[in-house]
Amino acid sequence: MNRVISLLGRKNLTLKINAFRHASYIFLLTAIKGAIPRPPHAQDSLEEPIIIKEGTLNCTIGDKIATLGAGSVLLILPHEMQTFENTGDGPVTYYVLMLRSKKPMNMERSKQQGHPKIF
Repeated sequence: MNRVISLLGRKNLTLKINAFRHASYIFLLTAIKGAIPRPPHAQDSLEEPIIIKEGTLNCTIGDKIATLGAGSVLLILPHEMQTFENTGDGPVTYYVLMLRSKKPMNMERSKQQGHPKIF
């Protein structure tokens, strides 16, 4: 399935969805300068690797803030509050993978590893 939809009624966002097995998804999102694609939120049971394709994205994950550019990778675990804003001079395009594990997640191990991870 591949479709383009309006996200939350905002015309400044393009969202392409490719559905995979069992509620795992990949999104390609493009947001114009100053856009905040979603209000602050946390995923209940999904890990979210994010890859910045082009532009600049300001990311707040829990109490950590980072400004990411093209080629940056971010891993967000379940239950971590997150919000993004395009702080660059032009559009930002990034991939969001939403992955659900077949086994229960070990959140304690994730905390010991220092998540969220920004590369």
